[in-house]
Amino acid sequence: MPWLLATVLGHIFTASAIIFDKFFVSKIFRRPATFAVVIGAFSIFAVVLIPFGVGYPGFFRLLVNIASGAAFTLALVFLYSSLKHGEATRVAPFMGGLIPIFTFLFAYLALSEKLAAHEMLAFVFLIVGGALVALNRGGQFEKTHIQGFFYGAVAAVLFAFSAVMAKYAYIREPFIEAFFWQRIGGALVVPFLLSDAGVRHESREFLHQLFGRTGAYLLLGKLTGATGFVLLQYAIKTGSVTLVQALAGLQYVFLFVLATFATIFFPKILKEHLNGMRIAQKILAIILVGLGLFLLA
Repeated sequence: MPWLLATVLGHIFTASAIIFDKFFVSKIFRRPATFAVVIGAFSIFAVVLIPFGVGYPGFFRLLVNIASGAAFTLALVFLYSSLKHGEATRVAPFMGGLIPIFTFLFAYLALSEKLAAHEMLAFVFLIVGGALVALNRGGQFEKTHIQGFFYGAVAAVLFAFSAVMAKYAYIREPFIEAFFWQRIGGALVVPFLLSDAGVRHESREFLHQLFGRTGAYLLLGKLTGATGFVLLQYAIKTGSVTLVQALAGLQYVFLFVLATFATIFFPKILKEHLNGMRIAQKILAIILVGLGLFLLA
């Protein structure tokens, strides 16, 4: 599968998972760290990959993989904290604007990755397009609690670091081997998060609900998110890590389209403020993201 197609599909699946995540963080989990524990615990299922070519990559590469996975789980804690304190359709684009920038810096330092002229132009289009989705009709970013933005900024740094370390490993190792050790790194963070008594108590409470409707929704959300995650990891391995992250603007376009559809047809479930100026602004954002895709195709 071409890296660009994998990226597009990966971001669409990830955007769908964000909706599930916002529901769980707002309605089910009082502590964002508890949700990160649940997601991190799922990483242990990577053991099924052992018969398919998992080996010992060497001490330094092992550390790189562990660092990538651990940073990703920690990023989830801050991501869910930002969703807890802000609106998903505002906080997510804010992070989406920062992640490619930090990724670009880290990739340049760690991988000496440079973009061709048309790729740099696409990078700019994608960043600006993603930012436009986050603007309100007055041309200003929506006011979200400052904690939401702070947590989102920390999450962006950690997500960027995780992606660049993953790319470093994928260059030097088979995909399955690096992916396995990164997931183990993510699972290793869980015991530290469980050192908090409140997180342990809430995790036990959640286990009692796991086999009911809540568990079914969680499984659906995580299958959606996991599909997007694997596709994006494959795209990172085969393409530019900077451009894969910059294409996150697709997530916000998809979220906007979904919110618009729900406002028109299911206003009792989700209602988004829409007017001519706002719709024009979002269409411009979609055009810019489309131009970015065209330059990369």
